Amino acid sequence: MHQQFGLDEYELKARLAPAMTSLLGALTAAVLLLPAPETRWPTIVLLLLTVAFARGIAHTVRDRGREIERRLYREWGGKPSVAMLRHSDSRLPAAVKHRYHGILSQRVPELTLPTPNEEAASPEAADEAYEAASKWLLEQTRDPTRFRLLFAENINYGFRRNLLAAKPFGVVADVLAVLLIIGLAIMQSEGDLVTLASQADFWSLGGAAIAALHLLWLTVVVTPNWVRMTAERYAEQLLAACDVL
Repeated sequence: MHQQFGLDEYELKARLAPAMTSLLGALTAAVLLLPAPETRWPTIVLLLLTVAFARGIAHTVRDRGREIERRLYREWGGKPSVAMLRHSDSRLPAAVKHRYHGILSQRVPELTLPTPNEEAASPEAADEAYEAASKWLLEQTRDPTRFRLLFAENINYGFRRNLLAAKPFGVVADVLAVLLIIGLAIMQSEGDLVTLASQADFWSLGGAAIAALHLLWLTVVVTPNWVRMTAERYAEQLLAACDVL
């Protein structure tokens, strides 16, 4: 797979990008706080270089993302690619699910998928069979060129999952950035509101506004349900591979 700076496409888009996205508001505010305009561009370049070589950030986000994933699966009632194979799950049309069951039963060695009655009688055993089928599909679809759409959905899911994992860091960074900017402005004006308004720096206020909007976006948009949407799209694409294998 194509790599840049020792990071492959998945690591860049699904691991490193969420970490930097979570800190985007605070980083932007920090750059805009610099007193001299001529120092801003060199600082931006330095930040970009830091991102390019920050492989450690990608691995930290990955580990936290996997912890978040296990919790989300419990809340959702199971891994989507497993749950969608259940007879009791209605997200896939019955005819499509029946076709997938037939293909998987024929193709996966030593696998027999349960009937509706068997699934109802032993849900845990049924999920073990569905998990085996899901893992088999995953191994058969590793080629990102042949299964480009599946690979893209995997990146989308990884990005959202890992951004949710990095969200607490971003929230704290944004809050600190806004408080720091407001605190500096109050100190410089010595608490005089008239002086504060007249001496308000455009760049500083802009940084505070960006950090505040970024905080709002993290809080409102980056939620477990936001992650679930992409998890289900990825699961649908993974199961759809039955028709081409």
